[in-house]
Amino acid sequence: MKTVEEVSKMSPNGVDIQSEVGKIIAQYGNTEMGRYRMQIFAEKLSEISFKKGVEFAQRWIPVEEELPEVGAMVLTKMEKRHGDTWVQNYYSTATRLENQGEWQTVNWVDHSISFGHITHWRPIEYK
Repeated sequence: MKTVEEVSKMSPNGVDIQSEVGKIIAQYGNTEMGRYRMQIFAEKLSEISFKKGVEFAQRWIPVEEELPEVGAMVLTKMEKRHGDTWVQNYYSTATRLENQGEWQTVNWVDHSISFGHITHWRPIEYK
C-alpha cells in the first residue's frame, strides 16, 4: 500500500505540473495576466489534490487487490448474503493472522464465520 507521502508526489489526474507552468510562463511571462493565470492554476490544482487526498483516505481496499501486513489492526468491511434478495454489511476492526485468509476480530476468527466474509479493508491510520 502506498504511503501518504508517495501519493502526495503524484500529479493529480495526470496533470504535468511543470509543463502547465511552462506554458503559462511562455504565453504570459511575468505579467499581471501571467500571475493571475498562475493563481487560478494553483487554486485548481489545490482543489484537485485535496479531493484526491480525501478519496485516498476513504478508499476501501478489496482483499482480492491487496491484504494488510500480518498483525496490523485495520478496519474491515464484511458481507453476508441472504439468498439472492439482499446483502448485509458489517464493519469491525480486525487483524490479519499469519495463516493465509484468516482474520481475528473481537468476536470471531476466520473470515468465513457466521458474520460473513471480509471483502474490504482500510488502515486505521495512514503514515
